[in-house]
Amino acid sequence: MKKRFVFLLVLLLVVMGSTLTALAENTETPLGGVISEKIVTSEKNIPPEKIIPSDITSPGGIDYFADKFADLFFDQDKASEQNFLISVAANRDLKANDPLRFILNGSVRLDSDIEKEADDTVIVLLYIKRDGKFVPLNTVDAKINKDTNLVETPLLLYAKVKLDNLGNDKVNELRVIAFCKSQLKGKLEMDKNVQITDMKVVARTYTVMDRVRIGFSEVTSIFQNLK
Repeated sequence: MKKRFVFLLVLLLVVMGSTLTALAENTETPLGGVISEKIVTSEKNIPPEKIIPSDITSPGGIDYFADKFADLFFDQDKASEQNFLISVAANRDLKANDPLRFILNGSVRLDSDIEKEADDTVIVLLYIKRDGKFVPLNTVDAKINKDTNLVETPLLLYAKVKLDNLGNDKVNELRVIAFCKSQLKGKLEMDKNVQITDMKVVARTYTVMDRVRIGFSEVTSIFQNLK
């Protein structure tokens, strides 16, 4: 009798265990349909290259949009003829002892015909040519968007960078790409809502008079562009 009782108890436990396992793997609707199996879908399961960044300033955003518009951004035969969106100039960083340290400064043109959303900003992407290709030129000492080649501004452009080549016979070829952040929702087109400015910058050691002249030029340029 005791053996039969023990047998029935063990059998009952086995049946209960099987039932709990099935419930854990499948959740059924009242009609008996399976809602979901034991599969969890999240960004952790999605390959990084399949995740679309919500914003160019979010992680992976710069690389995603640079790849999306690569034919426009990196066509070496395309460059804007006019600075219709933002003015930009490159001057030596006189406060730095490194002769390769430069400041890219300028301002957003207030008379631009590009339609902007409320509180819209201008995105500026910086590149430098190395081995025949444009590669990111990261900003130096940036407080926002650190260690990237992106500058976001509503009005004034001010970015510290470090160039590659020093000497009168060595040119640094820069590409500055600018567009309104809101335009990423649609199509980017050269000289319609995207400005691409190519610059050739020579880095050399300056004299005292050069420092005075360049400093005065920087201040004058900023005030002129604000008019």
